[in-house]
Amino acid sequence: MQIHNYLTSLAVAVGLTAATAGTCHAAGRYATDVTSDLALVYAGADTRPEWSVEEVMPFVIHTFADGTKGWFFDAFLILEFHSGSTGIAFQNGLNCEPATRDDWEWLMRRQLIPLASIDSAINIGRATIGEPPLRHKVVMTIPAAIKKQTRPFGQIEGREMDFSKDEDRLAAEKWAVVRLKELFNEADFRNLDLIGIYWVEEGLYTNGAIMPAVNDWIHDQGLRSYWIPYYANNEQFKFNWDKFGFDIAYQQPNYFFDRDIPLSRLHDACAESRDHGMALEMEFESQGKCHVQHSHPDSYYDRLVDYIDVFEQEGVYDNSAVAWYSGTKGFLDMARSDDPKDHELTDRMARIVTRRQAAKAAESKTATVTTGNGTATYRTATPWSGDIAIDFGPAMANDLFTFSNVSMNGNAVNTTSSDNIGPFLLAGRGWSGGNHLNDSRRSAETISVTALADGRPIDLNAAATIPCNTLTIKVKNRLLMPDGITTFANETVTYTARGNSIDVVAGHEFVCPDTVIIDRYYGMQSMFNGETEILTPGGEYAMWTPAGNVDRFTKASAPTFDTFIERSPAGYQATWLDRNTGLGNRDLVDPDDVVFIGNSYGKCYHKTIGNRAVTRGDRTSWHGVYTWFSKPVDSRLDSPIRSFAYAGTCNGLPALFYINASGKTKIIQLSLR
Repeated sequence: MQIHNYLTSLAVAVGLTAATAGTCHAAGRYATDVTSDLALVYAGADTRPEWSVEEVMPFVIHTFADGTKGWFFDAFLILEFHSGSTGIAFQNGLNCEPATRDDWEWLMRRQLIPLASIDSAINIGRATIGEPPLRHKVVMTIPAAIKKQTRPFGQIEGREMDFSKDEDRLAAEKWAVVRLKELFNEADFRNLDLIGIYWVEEGLYTNGAIMPAVNDWIHDQGLRSYWIPYYANNEQFKFNWDKFGFDIAYQQPNYFFDRDIPLSRLHDACAESRDHGMALEMEFESQGKCHVQHSHPDSYYDRLVDYIDVFEQEGVYDNSAVAWYSGTKGFLDMARSDDPKDHELTDRMARIVTRRQAAKAAESKTATVTTGNGTATYRTATPWSGDIAIDFGPAMANDLFTFSNVSMNGNAVNTTSSDNIGPFLLAGRGWSGGNHLNDSRRSAETISVTALADGRPIDLNAAATIPCNTLTIKVKNRLLMPDGITTFANETVTYTARGNSIDVVAGHEFVCPDTVIIDRYYGMQSMFNGETEILTPGGEYAMWTPAGNVDRFTKASAPTFDTFIERSPAGYQATWLDRNTGLGNRDLVDPDDVVFIGNSYGKCYHKTIGNRAVTRGDRTSWHGVYTWFSKPVDSRLDSPIRSFAYAGTCNGLPALFYINASGKTKIIQLSLR
């Protein structure tokens, strides 16, 4: 825990609240999240709705008693723990058949069905009531490995799983996280962003030992980890949720379901949540013994009213994230009710949610995007960088659309006068992409550019200034063979500017007519103006080294290297390459080949391909983040810790980049206070 406490203190020092594995919760304060209100949607068991567009609509758009409509929830948790009548269990403790790998795959795919309907419902809302105040977010569920697996689970990475072993349960969970992320990305939803993974077991009696590693893996995938423990949970689990690596835990008061539980339970749950830095869950349902509808002969309506009243009295709606449990179809049944009292209560809940969303949206618009003449400039200010301005437009010899200039506190710190993304050197043929020409012939061209401010399309040709948090630029380029005619590869690059960072995801589909040997591909390069010193943690230049003395080093000499940092009188630039994504693992670079080149033509380079053949149909990708800052959060290069840390953003969220003595960067996902 010492290193985790240290990281938390670093986060606080730069005005951030840590929200990741092992960080300490803030005693005396409810937990907040990147979203204010999370609606639980159960999908998988055959007792659940099919979740058509009509059925999900009450979660997305609320119709008030007077007929007016408004946006409702902006975040959804899709979850399930069993298959219903077919008797398949997706967690420990159920009297059902343990799920196999095929069952896990089925459940993960099943979660996409309500998401597709929600995505369509949002499209309808955008066309009828206007743009939502916030981009819609999604949390999805991985099954929990059942320790007493009574039938073969199946293989992970060619090995049969034995769930009596911690390492095999961990391997299965890691596979599920990656697979779930793949399925979501393949679905290509227009209006939804995957932000996190939910741990389905409400207790940690069986899998507590592996949870820190599971959550570390979730964070490595750029996602947040969510948990909703029940009220009577063992306190060593519930109140130490952060030590297991969860980013947020919502406490279930469990008051709604039992009339023998006194009203004091709700006040106690609020007090406990404040004491242990937890959020809270709102609870009601419309099936089983506890019917929320007002007109039901045995109605539990008043107990839901108690939740709302007490949460208002205890400041939950002003200070805490809230998860909204409505059973199988509580919101749907309330929306379909003919009883005015039901509509009165859902109207009250909707007003609470929309008020909280409006406040979050108003507080979070910390940047602007200025457009016109086919270009965009993103401007913001952060406590760790000061004023930042990032220009996007055509640049380099091929006029490819990219970030063309970055300024910090009025100083141009990165000017794209040479390559920043790419290029490829084709052995015996010439260059393709980036800043390179072949006998004055272009080697690449931009085919299309799409721009979004907080997920909403914007027109780069129209003169406008748009408040937002995040600017996303999606670029499609055609990379050419050196003849200047034949296509070598289709390149897609997504730039996400938020705060003092640019998050880059690049992909290539090779369409060359014959086999091509790639002599080298740098991918992620750095143009940093006026650099005086360079730092490569985990590499040869593990201490600040004058730029003129920096050259290069090999993969074998620096197996964990992923970040280089440059320093100038104007500040710092860090260039982090994600080792968990695509080319970042350096598998296409030989051990004796270089992975870093410094002080070359005014640039530094991450090398990601060396002397490899590609043919038509091959694909590659990589992910990395450029960050600019006035000073590091921490620099202990001379101490035994040998650490370096700086603040930026990653995967669209504030983050602390913590680099240990071996040179490996850990992303500590953060949330703004």
